[in-house]
Amino acid sequence: MDSIKKKDKKTIIIKERSWWHVRKYFKSGHAALIVGENEDEFAFLNITKNPPNGYSYFETKNPISLLEKKKSHIRLYLQIGKKKRFSKWLMKYEFSKEDLEKVESFLNKTKSA
Repeated sequence: MDSIKKKDKKTIIIKERSWWHVRKYFKSGHAALIVGENEDEFAFLNITKNPPNGYSYFETKNPISLLEKKKSHIRLYLQIGKKKRFSKWLMKYEFSKEDLEKVESFLNKTKSA
């Protein structure tokens, strides 16, 4: 487990890949891949069906959910949000091994910067 320090001196712990999960982020209405946490915040990457121009996204191998056929996109930008802004329930998503490796390599670059 590695950690990232925020400006206000709180530390976010980036968890192992097996811990990662998906929850709904109420502020944007999109799903979020949760990759770390501290006492009251999650570190996450946004997941969307229609990425806006100007942001770094990559297309996943699998559809956004098991019910839809449209591919999802993960934004390559680590965000931090309060836990109360996320759903209590987990969402069912299946990511390919290649997708998770891309996210992991992005997080490693973020930690070293």
